Parts: sequence; C-alpha cells; structure tokens
Amino acid sequence: MASRYIHATFVHRKNRFVASVTINKTLTDVYVPNTGRMSELALPGTECLLTGSGGKFSYKIIYMVKNNFPVMIDSTLSNALFAELLRRHRVPGLKKYTLLQREPAYGNHRFDYLIAGHDKPAFVELKSCTLFYKTVSSFPDAVSERASSHIKALASTAGGRLIILVLNDSAEIFVPNYHTDFNFYLTLKKFSKSINISALRICYDAHLKISYLTPVPVHIPEVDKSGFFFAVISSTAGDNYVYVSESGSDTFTAVIQFKKQLSAGFLSPEFKKGSRVSDMPILGKNPDNSEINRLFSEKGGTVFSTDILSETTYSFSYNPADKDWFWDYILHLRFTEYTLSST
Repeated sequence: MASRYIHATFVHRKNRFVASVTINKTLTDVYVPNTGRMSELALPGTECLLTGSGGKFSYKIIYMVKNNFPVMIDSTLSNALFAELLRRHRVPGLKKYTLLQREPAYGNHRFDYLIAGHDKPAFVELKSCTLFYKTVSSFPDAVSERASSHIKALASTAGGRLIILVLNDSAEIFVPNYHTDFNFYLTLKKFSKSINISALRICYDAHLKISYLTPVPVHIPEVDKSGFFFAVISSTAGDNYVYVSESGSDTFTAVIQFKKQLSAGFLSPEFKKGSRVSDMPILGKNPDNSEINRLFSEKGGTVFSTDILSETTYSFSYNPADKDWFWDYILHLRFTEYTLSST
C-alpha cells in the first residue's frame, strides 16, 4: 500500500464524524469523512489509512482495509477523483462529454456534476458504494432519503444520470440494497426508465488513486417486504443478545413494532428501556434456524430463554456486531443469490 499514508487500527466509531483509532498504540480521535453506516467496515481491529486533516482533528480516515483491499471511504476525495477522470475523458460511456460545472443547482437540489456532449447538458449524481460481498456491490448501507430524493430530481431533468462508483475491484454486479433501504429500491425501480443508471468499478494505481473505471451490470430485482430480521441488543447492564425474528410479510413494520415493544419493556425485564438495538432486515428468505443455531453456538452464543423471546434469542459475552464473522453471515444471507458462484 502507498507509504505516504499513516497506518492505524480502528477501535470504535464515536459518532457519524468521529472515530477512535490507535496510531503506534496511541489512542487518537480522527475525522470520518463519510456519513454512511459502514457497519461491515468499521469494526474493531480494522486497518485504516489516514492523512493529515486541516480541521478540528489532526487526521482523517481515507481508506479502510477489507479483505486486504483498501476501500476509499472519503466521499469528497472520490468525487474529486471522478471529476478529474471526467475532465480527462476517461469515464466509460462519457468519454465524449465535457465537465461544465461541479455541484450545479437544480431547483432545491444540488447534483454533483453538469456535463455536456453533442446533445443538451445533463446532470450527474455520483454515489460512492462501499458495501460489498464477494462479487456483489450494493448501495446504500443505511437508509438515505437524500439518495431517493436525488433520483426523483434527476428523473425530472430529462436526461439525468446516476452513477454508482463501486469502490472495490472484485465487484461483478450491482444490486440496490433493498434489505436496508426499501424506499431507495422502489424509487430506483420506478425511475429506472427515466434516468441513465450505471455502475463503474474502480481500479487503483500504485498510489491508491483511481486510475480507470470498468462498467458493472446493474440488476434491479423483483422483491417484496417479506422476510425476517436479526436484532442485536446491548443492554444497559452490558449484556449482548441477538434476536432472530420469524418470517413475516412486512419485515420493516415488524422491526418497528419490535423496537417499540422493547423500549416499553413489554418483551422481557432483561431488556429495559435504554438498551441499544441494531436491526438487520433480510428480505426474501426464510430463516434456517438450524444453520443459525450451529453458527451462533460455534461463536460462543447460548440460547437465552424468557417467556416471550425463548429459543430465538441468543446471549453473547461480547457484541457480535463488532465481529467480521457476524457481518459476513448477514451479507451472505442478503446477497449470495447474486454472486457469480450461485449463477
């Protein structure tokens, strides 16, 4: 990896913009230039590459290393590098276009670029994709009303372009992350004929800058809200549990109802108001309870019995959402059907 970066180890994310890392065993707070959730990236022990920051913090994270690949998380940097590729006519499908303006205004919106070719100028919105599983890339990694709003606005411009910048060199397909943001999926599907949608996979040069882009097929499947969900519950006493729901016709409504019951203390006295809850919806599949039980048991989970949550809840001595194995399993359940190995 490029030697000009400062190597650090991720400890935890304090809020959307600040994380704690260790640099030469010294705990340091750094700036996180990405508002996405990045749950499967921002795990304790993850290697990070930093540069100096001119703001409140001395450093900011530029890359987080996943499966030995540096994933660029600085969305400002990725936008700037993409703009440079546009200027050099090195963006597939846009090589005959000229970059006219960055951050052009359109009504109440600002898009990333305004470009022009032989036809009329077109607005371009770039979305940086940092979520991957094997050969699958997906966006968004958290609910993004802004992303859905941008799609609607692009459709009204007649000729707008949505470009998914896939920040991993192993991706062979892009699928909208309907498991996390179903409204984004519906919006993308609704306006897929009104805007030009493309996904472009990056390749780095020796300095970890984007050297060229390769088109990746975009697949928008037919799905509904049926499925199940995991909920990781960290109690006020420091205990950790994973609840596995049964299948239902509207997974997102089930998540909302579960959280309300948990917050009100209706489910169990062990889960009192104030417990921290993270939910992971999984659409289109029924839970394989024997597989879940086997995996959770191997990872130190034990069945936690209450009058209401019974055998579908597991107790852990640590937070499984801080571990690679847990997120690998979530992504496996969500995206395996789209990997090349499954086709």
